[in-house]
Amino acid sequence: AKRDGSSINLRPAFGSSNQFLYLISNRRVYAQVLQVNVEEDRLMRVVASADREAAFESINVLHNTLSLNADRSRLCFTSRAGGAYVFHLWDTKRNREAIAHRLPMDFSAVFESALSPDGTRIAFAATRSNQVDLWLWAPVEGVPRRLTDDPFVEGEPAWTPDGRALAYTGNRN
Repeated sequence: AKRDGSSINLRPAFGSSNQFLYLISNRRVYAQVLQVNVEEDRLMRVVASADREAAFESINVLHNTLSLNADRSRLCFTSRAGGAYVFHLWDTKRNREAIAHRLPMDFSAVFESALSPDGTRIAFAATRSNQVDLWLWAPVEGVPRRLTDDPFVEGEPAWTPDGRALAYTGNRN
């Protein structure tokens, strides 16, 4: 941070080796998703930048939506564009966006997300109709599916290594 002028460096997620990681930073004032070579302490690429593209109007800094699948071939993160939350799936092998999915406007916040081990589904905590619940989105299906529907707050989804189940936190007794 002293060298590059950043004051926020959050959500590190290691890539296919321990040589590089992805993180959210404000190295250029606006939030960015960066790929950094850890061994050489060198910026490898800017994956997304709020100051460069309208599609990344606002990158979610305060909540952990940065995650990788098991083989580290897909990176998931959220941004806001045109007032809506957008899930981005980044192909780490080709270094380009694979899919962008805009959530319906009635999602007022997206908190944490977790990309499934096989990279085909995203579990996430979000506020819709003043209620925080867990949701599941599979790009091939197109529409997010609510997993919980109650007055309690659920969050921090985490996939089992085989991708067959989710663990999450909640505030129910």
